Amino acid sequence: MRLTSLSFLRRSSMLAVVLAVASGCTDFSTTPVSLGRVTVAVKDQNNAAVPLIVVNLLMSDRIQIWRSLRTSVDGTGEFGKEDGGVKSQIYIVRIIEEGDYSLAPGETNDKPVTVVIGQTHHITFNMVKRTVGGPPGS
Repeated sequence: MRLTSLSFLRRSSMLAVVLAVASGCTDFSTTPVSLGRVTVAVKDQNNAAVPLIVVNLLMSDRIQIWRSLRTSVDGTGEFGKEDGGVKSQIYIVRIIEEGDYSLAPGETNDKPVTVVIGQTHHITFNMVKRTVGGPPGS
């Protein structure tokens, strides 16, 4: 009887240690990463950065704005950076033409991007400086 209870005690202790180690290795306090990243670069005809340009991340319906940013002094930005990225799905990246710059000839707006979990997608826009009294790019 004593031998049986000692064996049971050993097994119970071993099980408790295994469970303690297993629970310490699993962290359920944070949600798994399910975001991707979308970065934007805006450059002029001389490949120089174009700062302070508004760029929107639209839902695939091309109407609802999911995120918006204004390019920094180096002409770049990242959607949802403070949140760790954006949800995985299809978006449209649209630049807002305003001020001294317009899209370069042949450049397209409304660029589609399919965000994938854990991947970074880079979108580049080329712009030209407008001249007073002339058409864009002159």
